[in-house]
Amino acid sequence: MIASILINSKNPKNLEKVFNSYVSKASDKSSFEIIVNINSDDHKTKNFLESQIKKKFFKLKYISSYEGDYFSGHINNNNMLKEVSDESYFISCTGDRVLNTTKFWDDELRKYINYFDDQFFRIKCSSHKHRKYFDYWECCFAPSNITFTTQKLIKINNDLSPCFSHDAFQQCVFYYLEKHDNFNANQINRDIISNNLSFVGDTPEEKSEEDLYRRINGQLKAWDILTSAKIQKEAFKRAMIIKANIIFFKDIDNFDIFDTGTKICIKNKSSGVVTKYSYSVNRIIILINNFFRKLSYLNYCGAGFKEDSQPHIFSIFWYLDFRYRFFRGIKDVYNKYFS
Repeated sequence: MIASILINSKNPKNLEKVFNSYVSKASDKSSFEIIVNINSDDHKTKNFLESQIKKKFFKLKYISSYEGDYFSGHINNNNMLKEVSDESYFISCTGDRVLNTTKFWDDELRKYINYFDDQFFRIKCSSHKHRKYFDYWECCFAPSNITFTTQKLIKINNDLSPCFSHDAFQQCVFYYLEKHDNFNANQINRDIISNNLSFVGDTPEEKSEEDLYRRINGQLKAWDILTSAKIQKEAFKRAMIIKANIIFFKDIDNFDIFDTGTKICIKNKSSGVVTKYSYSVNRIIILINNFFRKLSYLNYCGAGFKEDSQPHIFSIFWYLDFRYRFFRGIKDVYNKYFS
């Protein structure tokens, strides 16, 4: 099986479009599976999925373990991960609006099987696939959100993500993997860019003013967790686990890999020599960075400081408006009297 595609959804119409986009363009309709997570009380979507399973167009599974809201997506993704077939080579976790537009997409994916002997890599297909990352905040606001990652890489770290959102967290993992020991001539970069796999629908849909406010408010709260020292340390640790398995892959049975809480250690069973990869982060620096960057949040989260930069004072008012409901409307006051 070439791929398992994981989707959280409560929209049968969107799911039908997604299913058709994969089935109609597959060379082998039995070479992939789609796993859907729905609300336990969503009978409409459940009935739709049952009807699709009976048609037997492809392998389809669903689970009813939807927890929380949009910002609990990482929990539901991890639940779906438990249902992935052991035979599946790649795992892709996307939204129910992301449509495949590549004819014989499964044949295209097969070209990458064993691209690396150790099988630790992913294929980037989104609009940010060519981006290079120089800071962990970049990973969080502009991750590659359509990827096919080897099951081996994901499962060596047990799940997709401990927080919202899974794509941003995974981007942090690959960022730390690439930048570790960056003066070493042998850089470990396991992101593969595909220009032959194409998708549409990876941009947010239009929302009402109230829905937009709730979404941004939730994202700002989740941002505090994602950029925290705790989560960044976890991403760094996972990167070092991947690196250890890459470096010692050819003789992995002769090594023990273990975690001390601050270092990933690789012990040679024969010689007793221990190689150590520290994944410590400076909590104070991260705390200070996160605080001061919020004072110019819009610029640090996509606008930049050149062509599209926003005034610092407006950025502060905007942040207060969307982050704290108590201050809702304060940016409009700023625009009316000071803009």
